[in-house]
Amino acid sequence: MAHRPLRRLLPPLASLVVLAACVTPQGSPVPLCGDDFEAVLQGDPRAMTNQAQSIPVECYRIIGNARIEVGFFMPAGPQCFEVDSVEVVESSGAVSLELRVGGVSDPLGACPEEELPWSVLVELNGPIEGRQVLDAIGPG
Repeated sequence: MAHRPLRRLLPPLASLVVLAACVTPQGSPVPLCGDDFEAVLQGDPRAMTNQAQSIPVECYRIIGNARIEVGFFMPAGPQCFEVDSVEVVESSGAVSLELRVGGVSDPLGACPEEELPWSVLVELNGPIEGRQVLDAIGPG
């Protein structure tokens, strides 16, 4: 499915990362985002409690020394979704990400009828350089 570029609408996330201690990063390797992956940047996360579901990470971009932009496709309607959380597990050689979205009961507008490319900013505890990025829900 071809996706047209979308402009960035909202400021970056700073408080989205959930850190997991004493766990080894696992999952499938995530590629760098190509020039064709242009995403709408998600706003502040909402806790969706039991409604959250894990979705695949499509790609990532290195934004800074210890910051990455994580690309994914937000599910299509009829229900609206928002980012619930990103669980980050780090080691010296890898970073695994589990991205969760949840249904929104009070959407600000009409829900999209097709999946849309979105992204979130993730702050890491250390430099990304030299570490592999993994999608925690993929086979590891």
